Amino acid sequence: MALKQYAPLWQPGLWGADSLGIESDLDQHTSPRYSSPMQLPTPPVVIWFTGLSGAGKTTLASRLVEDLAKQNRPLEFLDGDKVRDQLGQAGFQRADRMIHLQAMAFAAGRLEAHGVTVVGAFITPYEAAREILRRNCRNYLEVWVDTPLAECEKRDVKGLYARARRGELKNFTGIDDPFETPTTASIRLTTQGQSVEDTYQGLKVKLRALGVVV
Repeated sequence: MALKQYAPLWQPGLWGADSLGIESDLDQHTSPRYSSPMQLPTPPVVIWFTGLSGAGKTTLASRLVEDLAKQNRPLEFLDGDKVRDQLGQAGFQRADRMIHLQAMAFAAGRLEAHGVTVVGAFITPYEAAREILRRNCRNYLEVWVDTPLAECEKRDVKGLYARARRGELKNFTGIDDPFETPTTASIRLTTQGQSVEDTYQGLKVKLRALGVVV
């Protein structure tokens, strides 16, 4: 896949990567900085991690953001939990999720159109929502973190799956709301039985094969 060229217009700050020790751009606003196309190491791309809660989306996306940030490229990290914390709790019924994800798709597409590489980590459980992302983003790479439900439940430090099993949380993906199998993911990753480092190195190889400099 040859990445399509854009002329960058502005460069926002990086946000949502607390594990990297980086302040949220919503907490401390960074004024836009104009740049020229020659300053971009590669054309902008939207790299969207999808998978069950606990699959490893944010862990892998954070590692990727850390490496991309070293290139001094225009970059935004959209993390599902942090977006909900900042913008308010959207509902979890299918219609509510679709509205929320449609807004995220629009935001990602506009950022990309202005020269910004976007890394997103959202459950994105429905194929219709992923199709909206594809339509909104010109260079869209979908990374399916394919971790089995049983493994995600083992990793559940917040106890969310247990609460969903008890009926305390409704419309929880994988329990009483479906995660629809991605049909056109650019990259499929398996994390069960693998270290974070091994999985991440495999991701980098696959991204490079698709034309992403990382």
